[in-house]
Amino acid sequence: MGGLFFVPIGIAVTIATVGFSSLQVSGASAATLAIALIGLIDDVICLVKNHSSGLSAWSRLILEVAVGTWFSFWLDATSIPSPYGMYSFLKMLVPLPAPLGLLFLGKFYLLLTSFTFVSMGNGVNLTDGLDGLAGGTAALAFIGMSIAVLPICSELSIFGASMAGACVGFLLHNRYRASVFMGDTGSLALGGALASMAACTGMFFPLFVSSGIFVVEASSVIMQVLYFKITKHLLGGGRRLFRMAPFHHHLELCGLKEPMIVAGAYVISSVLALFAGYSRRKNREPKEENVTLGPAVRDGEHAFGVAHIFASFNDTFIHVTDLSGRETLVRITGGMKVKADRDESSPYAAMLAAQDVSTRCKELGITALHIKLRATGGNKTKTPGPGAQSALRALARSGMKIGRIEDVTPIPTDSTRRKGGRRGRRL
Repeated sequence: MGGLFFVPIGIAVTIATVGFSSLQVSGASAATLAIALIGLIDDVICLVKNHSSGLSAWSRLILEVAVGTWFSFWLDATSIPSPYGMYSFLKMLVPLPAPLGLLFLGKFYLLLTSFTFVSMGNGVNLTDGLDGLAGGTAALAFIGMSIAVLPICSELSIFGASMAGACVGFLLHNRYRASVFMGDTGSLALGGALASMAACTGMFFPLFVSSGIFVVEASSVIMQVLYFKITKHLLGGGRRLFRMAPFHHHLELCGLKEPMIVAGAYVISSVLALFAGYSRRKNREPKEENVTLGPAVRDGEHAFGVAHIFASFNDTFIHVTDLSGRETLVRITGGMKVKADRDESSPYAAMLAAQDVSTRCKELGITALHIKLRATGGNKTKTPGPGAQSALRALARSGMKIGRIEDVTPIPTDSTRRKGGRRGRRL
């Protein structure tokens, strides 16, 4: 029942720091207390009966599944924001290691949440067999998870850090030789807290990594039982894969001292916690990409564009495209730079427009221009307005290389239209 001395303290520190504004922290705290209650009932029955067996295995499993199922449905019903988008179904995404990206589980996310509660609670419970083993490895697992969930939910990161601090404080009394034991109350609560952090953020892979000691301990028990039953069925007599399960008892029977086993578990858990936190942060940080606009050219080469300059008497249009003429790179008119009377020409406005065009072309990597000059044409003037020469000089002075210059002014065809008149006879 030693969990009563440190689990509520970790939750209280979190609430005092964060408050009740975070749905994730409120849900994780409630789930931790709910699964701790199962352990408390088990410990109380053991004390009353004065026997090591409390709740039956099936009763305890059903209660753990009930807590995990309740939390998964609560998670599905609440409006907890997803870090991957504004839609609610994005809460069902599980980040995988960097090459694999995101995995959408849909409703299987709820099953994974319930399974995580059961497996983590029992994993920590099986690890609690040596002085300081479960408390120290759980503290390191909380640190790894706090680093992993920090970019997604800083409040849950505070929750994990508070629980880690509570575990460290408990280790002062639970280290070798221990005077207080956490019991099922503490072990189930620690497993439930880790599972709730993973379920609220989708960080199941970092949880699996940082809780590697718990995974090994639980796997050793499963392997021992399966191996014994299979060999009993095939050979007529059960055989054991380990001298004793969980795995830390096997190491004891191999001659290792208890403090040495615990110290080795701490070292392994530290490496796993750092790896879990680092792998997640590496996955979350976007890679900086060098984005270049415009055509790709080699050193010493010029990237050409086409400047279509339409110069009437009182305005100048400068329209720069790529060589195919399909993509517009920049388009500026003299009227956008200077407001002048329509009866007056404004070469100054054309110069300002050309300077802006040159600046934008350099940003896009265009260093040279082919020029296509156009006057009004048709039955009107065939000579470009005064802004054309001003624009050409401004482009050249700004450092743009000038390629060929072509006059594309339209000429009259066989049309009967006359300036100021109508086409053909009016009936």
